[in-house]
Amino acid sequence: MPTIHGRTRAHYDNPHRHQTLAGATLYFYRADAADSRPPGPGRSRLGWRALDALPPGALGLATVQPDGSYSLDLEGYEGGPLLFALRVEKLDYAPATGKSAQGLLGVAQPRREGLAWVLDLDVPRPAYCALLGALDLWLVAGRVTDGSPLARPLVEGVVTACARDFDPDGTLGQAATDATGSFEVFFPGDVFRHIPTLPPPFDSILPHELIGGPDLYFKVRSGNAWVVDEPPSRARERDRENRRNCSYLELCAEPPRLDTMTLWTHVGETGLGRLDGAGDWSGDVQFRGTLARTYQGEPVRFRFVHAAWADTAPRYPRDYRPLTAEHLHGGQAYAYLREQVGPAAGDCMLTPVFPLPDAEGWIAIPQDPRLIHLGRLIGLRPESLAPRPGCGAEPRLPSGKQLWRRKVSFILEVRTERHVLHPQGPVTLVLEGLAAPAHEDGQTCHPGC
Repeated sequence: MPTIHGRTRAHYDNPHRHQTLAGATLYFYRADAADSRPPGPGRSRLGWRALDALPPGALGLATVQPDGSYSLDLEGYEGGPLLFALRVEKLDYAPATGKSAQGLLGVAQPRREGLAWVLDLDVPRPAYCALLGALDLWLVAGRVTDGSPLARPLVEGVVTACARDFDPDGTLGQAATDATGSFEVFFPGDVFRHIPTLPPPFDSILPHELIGGPDLYFKVRSGNAWVVDEPPSRARERDRENRRNCSYLELCAEPPRLDTMTLWTHVGETGLGRLDGAGDWSGDVQFRGTLARTYQGEPVRFRFVHAAWADTAPRYPRDYRPLTAEHLHGGQAYAYLREQVGPAAGDCMLTPVFPLPDAEGWIAIPQDPRLIHLGRLIGLRPESLAPRPGCGAEPRLPSGKQLWRRKVSFILEVRTERHVLHPQGPVTLVLEGLAAPAHEDGQTCHPGC
């Protein structure tokens, strides 16, 4: 007996996340190839059309599992297009509403893989939202980010969705954000339809005809801190009133509190270069870490000092010199200033903050509370530490440039007006690259390296 299996995916407006049809029962019918104009093998055309009852004559049925998969044996099936219908009383991941839904889902053409037939069902947003509407099930979904161009998600935050309709403190539900910052809150329509019984002849008016969708506002907690704390009045603004049953919103979190200490934690964008020994680096080198605006109430400033060496390790502080503007990649921001420029939570403008060291290499951290740190302290230009070409000091290259390679140790220094924080131990990197071009005749010598 042939077997058909696959997975279900239900889409809404979030490009980073989808749902399934877990808990629903799928019904399979033979389709007329001429009338249904089926797509190619392994493809489907799905929608939603509610029916009062499902017709008899199904080839088989299957219950969708919690992971969205389904599998069944289809007696007498030898290929060709299939019609899919669906019946559901409760989706596994959502609360029961006391209502059921049934209807035609669409037409599909399974593909053959060995002895089995395979078909994944991708339900488009209009069909999925219509199914939720038939169940009187409402979805408030969204994504929480810091509003920066990097759109860094808030992970493991707790989102509380509220509706200010007839209950000013009405909580619709809570959900945790995933690795993309996404969340989903499902709730029955009765949750926000708390209206008094109307006298005749108004008692014939259905609640949803009177009040429409919920008026939404949100609160988001990260750890013990509120990063989104909207007042109930926010729900009365145009972009939040009477939201449809399948809503998606982007929320912009408040700037997170900066860490209590300014620390250098790793080298490189990915964090693969830890501060645990020497490594080979070329190109721009990112020094990354945590940042604090103040220490014991005083503004913080920081700098890096460096020393090149061969056999004998340099002594601190005698042999170290500061990294100044000529050594840094000044076009790389290490923070942003976030400003709310509109009524919507996502209406944020971000102004980049670039490293501006003084003559001694000190970088003063802005004391603006809107500061958002990007995890970068400085971007080092290794070629700025290249040795000056000397007579025979480096091998000659055909391009007229000098190849260099040297070992350099770096130390982070942090201080305030009255405090000098104990510096972290030195970190040694082996830097390499091309120095500035030599003279065309190749004869000019420079004293020392």
